[in-house]
Amino acid sequence: ITRLGERLVPFEVKYRDSPLTAARLQGLRRFMHERAVTEGYVITQRWEDFGRRPLPAPGKGEAEGGALQPAVGQIVAIPAALACYWMSEA
Repeated sequence: ITRLGERLVPFEVKYRDSPLTAARLQGLRRFMHERAVTEGYVITQRWEDFGRRPLPAPGKGEAEGGALQPAVGQIVAIPAALACYWMSEA
């Protein structure tokens, strides 16, 4: 977790060769919900995970018909190779 001015910015690393799911982000979901943080970042292994996606509140998942429950915020999934490059340039 870092602070940019008054804003908290959480990061979580999920370096596995499996799809990124909300169920794998319980700690990030709980932190964002409790602190009213609307955006978090996840460092992943897979390039297929790259992008923004809504993050359901803790304890929530898919409702009937596959629709997600209301989001606590959004995450930006960033492949580790790209994250390392960006940090080296900063």
